[in-house]
Amino acid sequence: MRTILAFWLVAVLSLASACGGDNTRTFEADSTADSTIGNDSTTDDSSAVDTSGFDSATDDAVETDADGAGALADSSGEDGLDDASSADLQGEDGGADVDAKSIDITPQIPIANDFDKDFVGHGNDETVTTLVQTLRPRYGYRRYLDDDGFPLVPEDEFGREYPQPGEPHNVWNPFQLSTTPSTRRSLSYFVSFGDGQLMDVKSPAVIYRNSLNTGSISAAAYEAHFDYLPQLTDAVLQVARRFGVSRTYDFAIQLGDLMANAQENELEWAIKLMSGGVVSPSSGVTDDPLPGPTNDPRDSFLANGIGVPWYAVLGNHDVLINGIWPIALGVEVNNGNYAQLIKVIGAFGFGMPGLGTDAMHRSYLPPELEPALLFSGDSFELQMLLDADELKSLTESPIVADPKRRHLSTCDIIQMLLADGGDPKGHGYSEKHLELCRGWYRQDPVPGMPLRLLVLDLNSYLGGSEGFLTPPIRADGSVIEEQRGDPLYDQIAWLQQELAQAEKDGVVVLIASHQPSSSLRLTNEINDAADLLKFVPELEKLLKAYMPDPAEAMSADEFRRLLSSYPNVIAHLAGHYHRSKINAICGTGNVISAAEMQNGTTCPTDPEGKRGYFEIIGPSPINYAPQGRIVEIVDNGDGTGSIFTTVIDAQSGPGGLIIKGRRLALAEIQATSGSSGGLGHLYDRNTELVFDWTKTIAKTLSALDLPTTIQSLTTLKAPAPGLPKLPQAPIQ
Repeated sequence: MRTILAFWLVAVLSLASACGGDNTRTFEADSTADSTIGNDSTTDDSSAVDTSGFDSATDDAVETDADGAGALADSSGEDGLDDASSADLQGEDGGADVDAKSIDITPQIPIANDFDKDFVGHGNDETVTTLVQTLRPRYGYRRYLDDDGFPLVPEDEFGREYPQPGEPHNVWNPFQLSTTPSTRRSLSYFVSFGDGQLMDVKSPAVIYRNSLNTGSISAAAYEAHFDYLPQLTDAVLQVARRFGVSRTYDFAIQLGDLMANAQENELEWAIKLMSGGVVSPSSGVTDDPLPGPTNDPRDSFLANGIGVPWYAVLGNHDVLINGIWPIALGVEVNNGNYAQLIKVIGAFGFGMPGLGTDAMHRSYLPPELEPALLFSGDSFELQMLLDADELKSLTESPIVADPKRRHLSTCDIIQMLLADGGDPKGHGYSEKHLELCRGWYRQDPVPGMPLRLLVLDLNSYLGGSEGFLTPPIRADGSVIEEQRGDPLYDQIAWLQQELAQAEKDGVVVLIASHQPSSSLRLTNEINDAADLLKFVPELEKLLKAYMPDPAEAMSADEFRRLLSSYPNVIAHLAGHYHRSKINAICGTGNVISAAEMQNGTTCPTDPEGKRGYFEIIGPSPINYAPQGRIVEIVDNGDGTGSIFTTVIDAQSGPGGLIIKGRRLALAEIQATSGSSGGLGHLYDRNTELVFDWTKTIAKTLSALDLPTTIQSLTTLKAPAPGLPKLPQAPIQ
């Protein structure tokens, strides 16, 4: 999860004047899917982002609507549709389409001009990757409301997706390598995803009323599909399993933010989803808002798990309340005498996160008002989405406390992972990690294979969502000198030691962390509001005490240069942005984005001969589109290698909670930002990333008996058996 401002309270005070005004019901919501503290999906400012999501595959012109979001438009202005050949996977029957002509509202915008009305999609009896089929809205990725909040398309088109042609693997060769693949062999085949961010929606730590966005400053808000995160995460995992049959995955890696508010019950659900078991996504009193089994997101269900060894990475939401607050600060605010500060904030319709174990919910949203639970799946109304004024009008209500809402320390998280008893035990962590409360580790995930996984903990335990890489520091940000340089305590020293050892051992290195390199900061995010804080002494004193600057943090450029100095480092896997995103990190430290790669940009020659590596970010189940990624590392037989990345969608059988969750996630952004959510650029999704092996590794690989069938070029291009209506089984 990534945010622009460290603390949403600062946004409250800096934008007080924006909180008043007309309370007329419209859908010009103040929060966007791409920039919110709490759901944390923002773009990496270091590169251009294709907001249409799909415009790069064609020569179609990209229009910009009034909100500045790119959208594909049919220049013919056609508003009629030929529905006979388009199978709608979002209908309850899995195939029924909706004729826009039969809806009272006549479309005021044309369908996207690259929308293929003749494409015949795969039905629910088959599961496919995005190489075979994508899911897209008919009218493109744009805002579907005018300035007065009036729908520009039939209301039933909000959140509706249609099968569209798949996307091929797009080749990246930023290092300008000469390659002619001969007999290709597969080194490793695995699943990667992050930011499930499972949320106990009844927890006092959830702030429904904080819906605020003015571009660069944003605050957390309720989104209707958050109830469905356990089911959407399960769906991504089960789709992945369909493509791990002909060849079993070597492992899976969850790239952080297993949970939303560092709560025990949220982590318990996440572990069950990954390892398999009964998931009961409720807290306090177990309620059943819609009577019957597996027909609402609070019902218990049986998760099958990913079915292969999986590794955990710690994210900011795993160790901080809201992914921002140090737990000690949360305790201070909720138990200390801050009545006046809370009163000031409350005057503007905002609340402060409570503690998970509290028995008072901060602007609790009763189940009967939850739009997610009112969506039956066969109809959709914009009234299901609450706007900012409605969120601010909610009042606090008492709830039943739940000891499983307790907030977890890093030690607590490691202990729960060790207690899981899954494969492998501890999911990367050992008893030694528990003793040290240390969030970074090394694993060789495939026995006998020259492949090493170095997992980093880049979280700021001093608060804020962004990343820090520092020597060992105290709570006041100062360096613990007696631990400096000791790899047991000093993560920088440990990383340098491990990189050197991996080069000596002649193994390929994958770096993994929650935050990508562009998230690394030198100072705490709270400094972004320094000018404001001096006018609020009470708040300034509080935040400076708990959210100080760290000493001697490593910069993003230093980090990239360190990794690129080791030629056996081929990729850095990360999450945090809630979107598919790939960067080429040049040996010079330059960053090349997907859009730049498509336009022909390549890496300059580094005078020291450093080659560089790839940074592979996202996707996640939390934002539209809920997705995961299958990764395969291939030896091309000519001294080069390729990393194939293939995106998979959360899918299920006909109808069910997956359809509802997907639809609500898409409708939210169509009614607000009009963006393509987390889809990223075409070259961020299905790719072939070309690199070269060191001579030592090439020699080692030549002696190994590796599979000659490349799953990315065979299995992933063919349909797999269909999935049941997920979740799979009710628990009575």
